Parts: sequence; C-alpha cells; structure tokens
Amino acid sequence: MSNPLNNNRFLPRAQPGGSGPVPPHAPTHEDGGSDEVTAQNLGSGGAAVDQVMVTDGAGGWVLEDKSTGATKEIFYFADLASNDGAYRVRNILTNGSFRFDFKVPHDFTSLVTLALVGWPEPGAAGAGKDIDLTSEYGSVGELRNNHSESDVGSTYNLGATDVIFELDISGVFSSLAAGDYAGLLVSHNSIGGTVHYLGIRLRYS
Repeated sequence: MSNPLNNNRFLPRAQPGGSGPVPPHAPTHEDGGSDEVTAQNLGSGGAAVDQVMVTDGAGGWVLEDKSTGATKEIFYFADLASNDGAYRVRNILTNGSFRFDFKVPHDFTSLVTLALVGWPEPGAAGAGKDIDLTSEYGSVGELRNNHSESDVGSTYNLGATDVIFELDISGVFSSLAAGDYAGLLVSHNSIGGTVHYLGIRLRYS
C-alpha cells in the first residue's frame, strides 16, 4: 500500500513549537508497526493536536483525530467512481442504491454525529425525497449483522442543487459500539435525480 503522505499535501505538518516540518513516515510491518501514518498539527494558540492517517480496511485511508479533546472526528470516503467538478464522488441515481462501510474507533464512547455527506443534482434537490436506510453491524467475534436496523418510512430534504448536505443516519445505528464494523445500504426511491455522495462523517466522544 502506498504512503498517502509522500506527496506532502494531505496534512500540514510541523515539529512541536513550529521548528520545522516532520518528514513523512511510511507504514511498516517489519518492525512490528501498524498501518498508521502520524502527523502533528499546531492548533490555535500553539496547542498540539495529533492526527493520524489509518487504513480503512479497504485499501484506502481515513484521517483519525488522536487528540485528547472531548470530541473526535473521522471521515470515511465512499468507494468513489465518478467525477463532479474537482470532486471524486459516488453517484446514486433516482432509483439507485449503494453500500457504504466504516469502522467505529476503539476509543468510541458515545455518538455525536453520524451523517452521509453529499449534494444533489437538479431534480433530486428539495424536500420529500424518499430514501431508505438499512444497516448491519457487529464487532469481531459477532455475526456481521449482529445488529440490523432500517428506516423505510422517512423522507428527506436534500436542499439546493450542488449545495453540500449532511443526512443524519444515526437512527439506524442505535447500538453502535467501539470496534464495530458497519455497513449501510442507501436506496433511492424515484427521488427525481442523481445525488453525488462523498462518504460518512463520524463525530464521537
């Protein structure tokens, strides 16, 4: 797997105190290491905020916040297959469906935000959009569908054309726990157009 930080454009890096850049660190297993690439950003007031690039289990990478603050955040990119402007996206058509995956961090205690991020094309924009959500999730040693929930009755306001929205999907993950592997099936029911999805945003404490 290639190191996502080799081109120095994913994370701003600095030595503690701002004394210079931290060189990229390639993941390795020969020395007993893990698939993590560390970096340190300087927050407001010079406070150090540690972040790490970790494998998403599907050949990609996600940014995980390792700081000790009350709230942390990870973004899980979808299996991206199309372009929209400068973005790489996953399109779901008016009657289409797609599956998204993510893993709950080991230090998860409680859920703050769990949202599907995207924006609509003309026709898919606006209120009353019939979208079904089905989840399956479980941890190591459990059935993959140890928990399974669905919402086939709700409709959603996807906002204006090309305006980014966050669609709340927490309702079908009511028993989420640290270490869970999770899948989400998103099904459009004649919503009038295509939606460009980026992935899933998870905020937790």
